[in-house]
Amino acid sequence: MRVLAVDVCGTLFNTNTSLGLVLHHHRRSGHRFRKLFVQTLSSRKLPFTYACTILRRCIGFDLHRYLTLLSLRGVMRGDLSTSAESYVDVLASKEIPLVHTHLRRMIADGWTPILVSNSVSAIIGPIAKKLSMNFIASELCWTDDRCMGCLDKDLTGAKRKYLEDRLGRPLDVNCFSTITDNESDIDLIEAAGIAMIVSHGPKRKWMRDLDAEFLYI
Repeated sequence: MRVLAVDVCGTLFNTNTSLGLVLHHHRRSGHRFRKLFVQTLSSRKLPFTYACTILRRCIGFDLHRYLTLLSLRGVMRGDLSTSAESYVDVLASKEIPLVHTHLRRMIADGWTPILVSNSVSAIIGPIAKKLSMNFIASELCWTDDRCMGCLDKDLTGAKRKYLEDRLGRPLDVNCFSTITDNESDIDLIEAAGIAMIVSHGPKRKWMRDLDAEFLYI
């Protein structure tokens, strides 16, 4: 089987799907304070946003993501699933057409796609269902179907491990390809016989020496 690992956020859709789901859920559920809290965290005009970026680059801790998911603490699994089902329809307007065209081409050529995402399975699952694909994603922590506001499993920087665990074998350059826009996916890019990197604007520094096809958005 020839496997195509497909990233989601910034690759298939020009948005952060975890953040989008959280805001959509708070809006749908009438959680005004929580929605305002997350929106404020996400404002690019605030020094806090830059501080989060520096913190993530220096020590690998994503404070923005941590606080965003913390706002889901106490949310019931069924309620979040209902929000995810309606949010999938909203995502249609965020599709990146060029990437979807390449994805369809790869499938037609015999590649088997699997969504491999750092985003949470609460939204990646419904996306995968709509696209008729399998998926691997980060997992929220639940107790008695109530969200604890944190992650039980995080794929960030560990996609290759989780993908190889799912496949039950190491990745083979002759039958593995990937499409992504993430620097944290370099291990997948280097393992791929065909690698496609989605670039939002000019190549960034980490992209320059990679042997890949670039899709400019």
